[in-house]
Amino acid sequence: DRETETETKVMGKEKKVFGVALANEVPPFLQRILKHLDKHAMDVEGIFRIQPSEKIINPLIKKIDQGKKVEIEKQDIHIVATFLKRFIRELPEPLLTYEFYDMFLATAAINDDSAKELQIKKVIQYIPSVN
Repeated sequence: DRETETETKVMGKEKKVFGVALANEVPPFLQRILKHLDKHAMDVEGIFRIQPSEKIINPLIKKIDQGKKVEIEKQDIHIVATFLKRFIRELPEPLLTYEFYDMFLATAAINDDSAKELQIKKVIQYIPSVN
């Protein structure tokens, strides 16, 4: 559909998807990946452990970054999961951001599980909502 074909283009120009910082919203392509995985992958064992061939993945990612249509619904579920892994891995800044890295390390050192859970919730409040 038209939305799928142009979701990575802005004003007719390519808008790279992978390796780009998150802006103020979750990119449409990533939203589609997450919905697809939520619907089709919750019961798939090893969903993020099984790695499809780079010969399959790299051309698809290149196509996505060029703003071309990739029908995720027709891809093997492990390929779709790899899109998500690659997207997160190639972010210029981690989802949990460098700014709060020390807070997360301090939280990990807490031995009491309920206190640790409470502290994690507090730290997460500081992270940008798009993350």
